[in-house]
Amino acid sequence: MLEIDIDRWTGYAGETIRVKARDNVMVASVTVMIRDREGQMLEMGDAAPSKAGSPWWNYTTRSPVALTPFPSVQAIAFDLPGNRSSFI
Repeated sequence: MLEIDIDRWTGYAGETIRVKARDNVMVASVTVMIRDREGQMLEMGDAAPSKAGSPWWNYTTRSPVALTPFPSVQAIAFDLPGNRSSFI
C-alpha cells in the first residue's frame, strides 16, 4: 500500500515529500519521480526511511519545480524479494 503526502511541498528545493509504504514482507526502498504535465522527468531519487519501524519514507527535493500546472508525483516501493508497487 502506498500513500503520498505533498501537503508541505511548495515546489522549492530542500522540501520533503513523504511516502507511506507498507508490504506484507518488508519495504526495502522507495523511489520518487516528479514529472511535468507532458510526462518529462523533472526529478527522481530515492527516499529515506523516516525512522526504524515506521511505514513513512522521506524524499527531499533537490531542485525547484513550478507547481503551475501541477506536476505528477509518483512513488514506487520495492520489497525485499524485488516486487514493486506504484502510486501516482
